[in-house]
Amino acid sequence: MKKTIKKICATISFTIIAIIVFGALLLGITNYTYTNRVLPRIYLGDEYLGGKNYNEVKKIIDASITQRSAKIILTDGTRSWSLDKGDIGLDINTSQSAKQALNWGRNKSVVRSFTEQLSLIAQVANLKVSYTIDQEKLNTKINEIAGEIDTMEQDATLLVQDGVITEQDAKEGERLSKETLDVLINKKLSTLSSETIQLPVETIIPKVYREGLADAKTKLEYLIKNDIELINKETKYQVSKEQIFQWLDLFASSVRTDNRGYVLGVSLNQEKVKAYLATLAEAIDQEPINAKLVFKDNKVSVFNTAQAGRKLDTKKALTMIEDALLNAKVQTIELPVAEVEPEISDAKINQLGLNEIIGKSTTSFVKSPANRIHNIKNGTSQLSGFLIEPNTDFSVVARLGEVNDKNGYLPELVIKENRTIPEYGGGLCQVSTTLFRAALEAGLPIIERQNHSYRVSYYEPPVGLDATVYLPKPDLKFKNNTPGYILVQGYVEENNLTFELYGTKDGRVAKLEGPFTSGYTDPPAPIYIETDTLAPGETKQIEKAHKGASAVAYYKVYNKDGKEVNNQTFKSKYKAWAAQYLVGKTPANPENTDSSPSSE
Repeated sequence: MKKTIKKICATISFTIIAIIVFGALLLGITNYTYTNRVLPRIYLGDEYLGGKNYNEVKKIIDASITQRSAKIILTDGTRSWSLDKGDIGLDINTSQSAKQALNWGRNKSVVRSFTEQLSLIAQVANLKVSYTIDQEKLNTKINEIAGEIDTMEQDATLLVQDGVITEQDAKEGERLSKETLDVLINKKLSTLSSETIQLPVETIIPKVYREGLADAKTKLEYLIKNDIELINKETKYQVSKEQIFQWLDLFASSVRTDNRGYVLGVSLNQEKVKAYLATLAEAIDQEPINAKLVFKDNKVSVFNTAQAGRKLDTKKALTMIEDALLNAKVQTIELPVAEVEPEISDAKINQLGLNEIIGKSTTSFVKSPANRIHNIKNGTSQLSGFLIEPNTDFSVVARLGEVNDKNGYLPELVIKENRTIPEYGGGLCQVSTTLFRAALEAGLPIIERQNHSYRVSYYEPPVGLDATVYLPKPDLKFKNNTPGYILVQGYVEENNLTFELYGTKDGRVAKLEGPFTSGYTDPPAPIYIETDTLAPGETKQIEKAHKGASAVAYYKVYNKDGKEVNNQTFKSKYKAWAAQYLVGKTPANPENTDSSPSSE
């Protein structure tokens, strides 16, 4: 038995050695025969490369590129697309491809070389071309093709037109598989194949077909059976069947039909109803108007009476509409509109604590232009009669609102971007400056204040207690930290503007040291600007010169016990300002090239 096993092992060993020796001999003969040539049974696409040298292989690849890959043709069966080399940034490296063909089966590893060459006995080897592409360009082209092919699937659904429900059939969709197409294009390029690429287009099946509409149609008929009428006093809002349909969501439910697809579901979308009610609220809602007060003959009286507001209760209205639709209730709904009482009504004026003047200031606007005076009066009327609640900030910009012609303002000079230019509301800084000084006298904390870019004669003396405003910034803000309300009252007498603050004194004392001025600087040399709007040589001043200066004021407030409760410093820096003149252009003279002075 042992002798038999030894004999068998010896036979097997001999056979293996014989095969290896024979294979080595065969491969040796092959390598010798194919020195500097491609080994047999090696292909590039359908081109046979066996026995070809480097130049011959390169020539074959070049010819294939010219004949077969000038364009890449793609089709979906009915339409065709083509991709040029430049479309995708294609660059085929023929030299590298030829080297790869020659080196196949000739590796540094003897074992690997032996294995690769031995495999040629069993099957041919198909090589790939060495190439590069611009992937971003390729993706762009694929996306363009997808844009032409892709179509969304459409579920069967219901429509409402002129109060009639109609059914709409389902439609299948199509989607190009971009990833698969990318693989197919690269495969074609690597083998220099001339075959047209069949686009990998997937069919997208809809979820709902016509047989899934029956239940939804029955429910929809129930929901839009009647129009809804919404009533707010004498005003009526008709909600048509089409509008009700717009409030609904139609969707593929989780219930399958007996045949194919799913049952169409119907539900009321609360957000859509809320959006509709929001549009109604814009027409219905009205903010309450506080009574406008005036202090006269040592008492507060009503200048403009208060007006109650109204507000649509959209949450309650939504519930009423849902109830009417889902439970077949009455289709006429009285909208829930609540009356909103003003915070300051005529009956409350004696409870506000407006007993006396707590702060007052007067400034002069003598020699102001007519438009500036108009704007001062208009801005004063916007602030006058306003009540500042305890522990709240007062903003001049917020109270003035939009400054434009619709709100009664006229164009007048304002300081903007280091220039004095005409804009609506010029002169309002007289209003804010006067109110600023009244707030200082009342001992109120100043939250925000900014001086002008340059000195303005209307507010001097003193230098350094002005307050500029411009929508939306800068602003003048101060806080009412008194025990009660503060009534702002302003009025114009002759060429003077006065603001008075009425409230309840709490024993506080305000002290202002300064303002102290320093660092005066002379204005720069005048600036002359040529213009076609004036006669040649005519001059018109558009900016006055102003000296520059710095100013500082120290503001302290003490309570009734003499304790310091506020300490603020107001610093102001004013630029020196050059006078500016417009000068009419002098016509060009060929014999005289001199020109009028100008500023660039």
